[in-house]
Amino acid sequence: MSGMKNETEQLTNATTHFDPLKSHINFTCLSESILWDLNPFGNDLPVTFESGIMEKMIEYKAIRNMDSKTFVLMFDGKKVKRGVDVDLLGFEKDMTLQQSQEVRDQDIEALRSLEITVNQIQETTNDVFLTPKDMKANVLNQLKATNIILSRHLHELRNLKCKKEYALNKLMEKVDGVDRRKSKFAFSIDLCKTNIWKIENVIEQITNFQKCLCKTGAFVNGVGHLYAKLNIINFENQQNF
Repeated sequence: MSGMKNETEQLTNATTHFDPLKSHINFTCLSESILWDLNPFGNDLPVTFESGIMEKMIEYKAIRNMDSKTFVLMFDGKKVKRGVDVDLLGFEKDMTLQQSQEVRDQDIEALRSLEITVNQIQETTNDVFLTPKDMKANVLNQLKATNIILSRHLHELRNLKCKKEYALNKLMEKVDGVDRRKSKFAFSIDLCKTNIWKIENVIEQITNFQKCLCKTGAFVNGVGHLYAKLNIINFENQQNF
């Protein structure tokens, strides 16, 4: 409602009611010329942007980044049809975000199922070598399924590590001969190094867990004495070779 356009009425307190039937104008709208010149960000940003990277917007956010938050520069495309406006983030090359989340939930559920089975074995016996026969097949199938899941994640992590290392090498080439700590790529270089360290750490944890799974499977099968304790084995010393 227009409010102050009411004639002979004044706003005396917050609860004052303006009767729309007495209003001279019920609805108002800014003219097109005013709307075109309206900029809610003031004079720091232009009214219109051309296609491409909005450098002024990046500078605007950087200056006002009081919490030192990290921003990601990304391409935000749209798939436009008649009556439909779909974000292209739903049309990834491989799996969509929703599909990836579903796979993640399935992997977590498989790990939880294995955890429940192991707890059931521990309640029955303290030695996996003495796992009841009626539980062996289920345990071995779950161990295999979990190992496959971990191997898939290892493959993805190693590919990701290669990409991060490639990006780091390219950035290091750009700062060759100068103090990288003072370059504009300093944050990106440190971020790549941090990501590589995290990936290597996760790879090591998954690899160690895989060894535990394989060792557990060997003992459940009753051949724990044949499990290779080292990363390098001598086939001549392997009784099952």
